[in-house]
Amino acid sequence: MKKKDYLKTTSSLIFIYMIEFMYIKNIYKIILLTFIFFNWKLSLANEEFYNNNSELVIAFGSCNDQSRSQLFWKNINSFNPDIFIMLGDNIYPELGGNIIDNLSKAYDDLAKNKFYKDFSNSVPILAIWDDHDYGVNDGGADFLEKDKSKKLFLNFFNLSNHKVLKNRKGLYREKLLIHNNKIIQIIMLDTRYFKSPFKITDERGKIGKERYVTDYDKSKTILGFEQWEWLEQKLSIDVDVRLIITSIQLIASDHGWEKWGNFPLELNKFYSYIENSNLSNTIILSGDRHIGGLYEQILVNKYKLIELTSSSLNKPLPFKSLEKDSKQLGSVINESNFGIIKINWEKEDIILELRSSQKHFLAQKKPFIFKKLKLYNY
Repeated sequence: MKKKDYLKTTSSLIFIYMIEFMYIKNIYKIILLTFIFFNWKLSLANEEFYNNNSELVIAFGSCNDQSRSQLFWKNINSFNPDIFIMLGDNIYPELGGNIIDNLSKAYDDLAKNKFYKDFSNSVPILAIWDDHDYGVNDGGADFLEKDKSKKLFLNFFNLSNHKVLKNRKGLYREKLLIHNNKIIQIIMLDTRYFKSPFKITDERGKIGKERYVTDYDKSKTILGFEQWEWLEQKLSIDVDVRLIITSIQLIASDHGWEKWGNFPLELNKFYSYIENSNLSNTIILSGDRHIGGLYEQILVNKYKLIELTSSSLNKPLPFKSLEKDSKQLGSVINESNFGIIKINWEKEDIILELRSSQKHFLAQKKPFIFKKLKLYNY
């Protein structure tokens, strides 16, 4: 579907229905009015409209331990984001005992926190899960309590009545932001619900083989058949900017932790989907690693696909990582951080930043990471 069709379909349908409404008898008017209302409601359920300022600010981050200070929400809010994307590990349940009870308590603790409440009441939040808020470390399709965990997630993020998610396995979905008559498509991938087990390393702790090694088993998957079909369809849509959210890293290739590259066939499939899509202004956002970093993959058509990893909001590694990946641009960031994307239609650019989550806007002179991209063909 062309992007102009997104902007015209809803208003055109309602206009046509209202004209017809004037010429139909009462009983049919009631039926038609009901039909109009539900079509209108469904058409807006996946879209959010923002002001006509020239710049749209999208903030994002991952790995929030609700038992630690939540002051960072106030710091992030000082940057005036229009929306915040939670990339996963949004809570950390206690270990041991009943995992669903522990998840429920962790969500309750976060919900009661003043800083989180103030932030979530002023900034729209879009979230996906990773392993800790899913319910099991490095978990996947074999987690027996995943549907109970999903219910807790939907309840916490006020998605219990989400028509698509209620009737779909997993949490993958699309969000469309309309800004200055431009469309920003946010594709939220679920890398947990369908994921096959990664292959355990034979040299635990060795650099590049810390926990997992590559596995070429054709039967193994990250997204699962239905989500792959859905993704292919979503990538065919003509939009102005596309953000693809994956809780685990996608482009980073050399470490032995969780990553798409543990299943090279799945990673190559993803790249082929991207290469066959409307490439312009496509950016990958990821979390999980408790370090931040910027990564680049050059595709066969010379397009430079960028991934910005933001992790963690308040749970940094207890040691300094010197990790260097062959796909990495610059150094990794060990300090607690969050990401910002600034889309400016007048300047025709997209700015990617990684910022300290522990400092207010006024206390930050420059970002940890800064990358300016040119907007193409919008």
